[in-house]
Amino acid sequence: EEGFRGFVSLECPTKVETSAGAMRSIVRMAEYAFEIAVNREECSAVKIAVKATTSMVRAEITLDGIADLFRSVEDEVRWNIFRAFCHLAGGETEIVLAFQRGNATILRASFSSRTKGQRRK
Repeated sequence: EEGFRGFVSLECPTKVETSAGAMRSIVRMAEYAFEIAVNREECSAVKIAVKATTSMVRAEITLDGIADLFRSVEDEVRWNIFRAFCHLAGGETEIVLAFQRGNATILRASFSSRTKGQRRK
């Protein structure tokens, strides 16, 4: 996006075992976060981290410089739609404000890892 002058970082294992719904949810969360970032000049960085263990997959997106995620009603509605999508995929979501590291908003989504024998839908 031409208007975004910040940094983007991505940390993700090469193989993540979880459901297709969880994967789609993580991508949708990243799309939501990038849309917020490119439309706000105060956002200086977008950091995406996906961590996987044998029991859980967690996606965490940090928007540096964003202290108020819900600047408009549309932003809040879109977050709630995303949360519903995550919950339908079996996940949990949360928003954390990280003032100790400078103004930042952290979006998190957690999902159970797929067990052996479970197929992607």
